[in-house]
Amino acid sequence: MHGRCALGANNTSPTPLIGGMASKVSQFVKEVVNFSSQYGTHGSRSYTAANLAGGFNIYDGYGDRTEAFVLRTYGHWWETCPSAPRIFRNSEQFRSQDFVEVRYEVPVVPVAIDIYETYHPGAVVRILACNTNLSVDKRKRHPGEVEWVTLFSGPTQCSNIARSRKFSPPIKTIDFPTNLLRLEFNSGDCGYYTELDGVELHGYIKEGIL
Repeated sequence: MHGRCALGANNTSPTPLIGGMASKVSQFVKEVVNFSSQYGTHGSRSYTAANLAGGFNIYDGYGDRTEAFVLRTYGHWWETCPSAPRIFRNSEQFRSQDFVEVRYEVPVVPVAIDIYETYHPGAVVRILACNTNLSVDKRKRHPGEVEWVTLFSGPTQCSNIARSRKFSPPIKTIDFPTNLLRLEFNSGDCGYYTELDGVELHGYIKEGIL
């Protein structure tokens, strides 16, 4: 799939490159650049997507907290009510209902992603990385656009376990650096609102990236 994105400047101080080898960097979200829904209102910090920026401050606590990012839906009630809009899907395997796009300061080649879930975990069904390093042929066919590469895709893991969780799914190996991730959710199997406290990205800086 294709979409637009912009990579940000490097404003952190990662470990210096040693002997031509890449440095490993762990970083939390710098800013939220796009999202499909949030329980909080525009201009507020309660229950909004903007709460994903910065390190976690709830984990490993569990419960309904205003400092978290809260998706607006859960279960299937909103799909079955008379006013529900028709859902368009181009594949039976496409399960995403909501998304959030987050930017990090330093572009890295991802090796791990930790998602800190603090209320009704298990709604994450897909993680994608933004790739601006397109081939000349792709740039000609899609000028000004980028590519989204799926790092993880899987079923919901919603359960009634009343505890927080650090979700660290296995991710696909890629060879390009990125600082923009897209998380997609499906809260249909969750019994109540899903809440997230942070998303930590671990990866390596390629030689010459600085």
